[in-house]
Amino acid sequence: MSTNAIGQSLRQARQAIGLSQAALAAQLRVSHRTIVRWESGDYVPPRRYWAAIDRLLRLNIPALLANRIEQRRQ
Repeated sequence: MSTNAIGQSLRQARQAIGLSQAALAAQLRVSHRTIVRWESGDYVPPRRYWAAIDRLLRLNIPALLANRIEQRRQ
């Protein structure tokens, strides 16, 4: 899974629960721009946010990254 696909997963999970980028940013205590960068695939969320993302969005970042690594091997 590419960083773009991870970003798309973040966006879809956020939208599925009706949360705005600004609201997610506030809950994670990051800037709105940070959420935009994660969702656009510019960056993968740092490890320190994974548990909060999983709790808020029910999205397992390590599993997404593991899938990305597995796809590279094929």
